[in-house]
Amino acid sequence: MLCGLMSTPLYLGIDLLAGSRYEGYSFLDQAVSELSAIDAPTRGLWLALGPLYQLLVLLFGVGAQLAAGRDRRLRIAASGPPRPPRSV
Repeated sequence: MLCGLMSTPLYLGIDLLAGSRYEGYSFLDQAVSELSAIDAPTRGLWLALGPLYQLLVLLFGVGAQLAAGRDRRLRIAASGPPRPPRSV
């Protein structure tokens, strides 16, 4: 569960660091995805630190599933929001 607590400050830190290194970037007027866009000067930073954030979120999800044990309701809650049915 610690991974969940660590992932949010890490994401905010990456966002703030990358935003401060992108000349002219506005946190209010631009999307965070612009910091990792192909020609963005901060793309390398996002590509270096983003996987760490993703790993923490993944480990949080695994931990939530394990903590739920055999309780079906908790396992469903730990799986995230329901997905729409696939069309064939």
